[in-house]
Amino acid sequence: MARPNSGISGFASYMPPHRVQLAQWCQWTGDQFDKIHNVVGNSFRMCGANENAYTMAATAVLRLIEQYDVDPQSIGYLALGTESSTDNSAGAVIVKGMVNRALREAGRSEISRACEVPEFKHACLGGVYALKAANRYLATDGHNRTAIVVCADIAEYERASSGEPTQGAGAVAMLVEAEPNCCLSNWMLAAVLRPIAALTFASRSSASWDKLRTLICSLETFLFSTANTPQPATSTR
Repeated sequence: MARPNSGISGFASYMPPHRVQLAQWCQWTGDQFDKIHNVVGNSFRMCGANENAYTMAATAVLRLIEQYDVDPQSIGYLALGTESSTDNSAGAVIVKGMVNRALREAGRSEISRACEVPEFKHACLGGVYALKAANRYLATDGHNRTAIVVCADIAEYERASSGEPTQGAGAVAMLVEAEPNCCLSNWMLAAVLRPIAALTFASRSSASWDKLRTLICSLETFLFSTANTPQPATSTR
């Protein structure tokens, strides 16, 4: 029996507009900017007062649906990978609710009531586990359905600590299909998982979500050129 070849058809991301410039941070803490810059980059993002892991995840999912013209009724699996959730009973249900409200306001149909909405809570690997589970769903009881995996996290450390410049916040949503437009074979999916794990859950490595944006754009350019299909304009604000 041939192995299923499900994979990723598209990406969308959201990063909070609030940014801390590390050059200014170093002036405040007395740290050497060159050293911090070489390890982390130029800045890190922070959530606003009205943002959390759920709002960022919902924004990324909504952008994904809009950018790739996904029929919400076709979505049978919406998985959230995070270590920053605050509701231990609802999880991805909250994300689905916010997305459905935005879809209603736009005059579109909502995500299917039969859509499964699991949450995978795990430091660094929540998004990878969610993506693997989405592929299993499509290979078993997800016939003619679409899956979405969204990873969202907020990393915060003590002020002026050595960990503070590595913190950050953001979300990335992935469209997973049984016959992906990006032609992601199993080996290509494995190649994608590692950088997604490293950058999406950057709490303990590099929390520069600008690097995640660069990764997503690079992946889309490569994957869509491989598939010889039109490349959508990706919003990464």
